[in-house]
Amino acid sequence: MAERVERLAAAQERPTERFMAAALLLQASITTPRPWLREYQAMVDLAPPGALSQPAAEVLLSHAARGVPSEAELRERFAVLMPQLIARAPRGETALGSTVAAVRGGLASVGLTAPPAPTDQEQAIAGVAQQLRRGNLAAAVSDAASLDAGMQPLLSGWLAQARARLAVEQAVQETLLRLLSPAARSS
Repeated sequence: MAERVERLAAAQERPTERFMAAALLLQASITTPRPWLREYQAMVDLAPPGALSQPAAEVLLSHAARGVPSEAELRERFAVLMPQLIARAPRGETALGSTVAAVRGGLASVGLTAPPAPTDQEQAIAGVAQQLRRGNLAAAVSDAASLDAGMQPLLSGWLAQARARLAVEQAVQETLLRLLSPAARSS
């Protein structure tokens, strides 16, 4: 019993370490799509004065009750959107050119000719998917936001979810970096 009291007293003497542990637990929790309100609240309860900035706290609190989609979910959701995006991508061709491309695509599907070259927008869509496979969500969001305006209505929900994930990740990283900064360690 005395040993337990000593450990509790030692833990109370190190509020920064307890806050760091809670922030690291929150960082691990946000990688999952589940809500993480308990982990967020524990971190807030353990936060020393000035350790958690108001903007970071607001971002984290706004998403804690419902969570944010994981990177794997965002990758899967974009894969589902890809055929619709490609279908909506502007071709920049004449009616005759699009007919020739459609015929060539049909012949390519049975192996009689080479498939038509992808358009710039199709390549950009594939680039977003590649960035997601590499785990580079920030670049994927940037590339997706620069796609043709006609595709943006299809992307709006996905972009909002991806930006929410990025904002939450950034808020946790900012909190950890604040805690590790020389000014925070000296206090």
